[in-house]
Amino acid sequence: EEEGSMGGLLSDLDMTPLYRAHHIFQTLGKGAWFQSSYLNNRRQQMTTDLTISKAFVDVYQSYLNQLVGFFLVEDRVLRTSSGITTGSAVDGLWESALAQIKTALLGAYERLADPNALLLIKDFVHLVCRALAACSFHVTPVEEILNNGRSRYHELLLSNAVKQYTEVIEGDDLRSPLRVSTEQELQPVRETGLPLRLDSASPAKAVLASASTVPAPAQEPGKGKEWEAVE
Repeated sequence: EEEGSMGGLLSDLDMTPLYRAHHIFQTLGKGAWFQSSYLNNRRQQMTTDLTISKAFVDVYQSYLNQLVGFFLVEDRVLRTSSGITTGSAVDGLWESALAQIKTALLGAYERLADPNALLLIKDFVHLVCRALAACSFHVTPVEEILNNGRSRYHELLLSNAVKQYTEVIEGDDLRSPLRVSTEQELQPVRETGLPLRLDSASPAKAVLASASTVPAPAQEPGKGKEWEAVE
């Protein structure tokens, strides 16, 4: 029975050709050569998988899926064979990949301006870490980057909020009063402490009042009065 909680993901992957080839080379007395050749080929494959031709934010899912698949295969070969690879060889491959992942992730965190995109990347990378940790790969350095990215996320949220508020304020001449016609609409305005007045078009006498000291006049059923928040 295979070890590791992720072994079931590769249950349909037929490793027989690899095991057979290894057996043949061992019989010929060239088992060490086969192991060296296997490691060199896997290292070249990993280098190809680690190459990013586009922005990380555009390809991070396929990029990380490929790496997870690569190391799940390495983990299975290590657990189910003897002499094809070694724990130190797999660890060496992982350390090389880990350095590339950290560089790509840090670069993405620095360049991203959308907090939602950053959050999506964080959640996906967290799932990747869980999958690799289940096979005993050391993912703490990546998780530390995710945890340290909270300040970057809050910074982007604040920056976007400031930008949105600035656009709203710049688009408002600050002369047109805010009109409300129901008590529900009025209540939030009253809580700000803005001065209020009845619309002059109302049958009632127009007045200026402080929302904190003068209650809104009672409304007759079916006859709402429009109030203005005076700036």
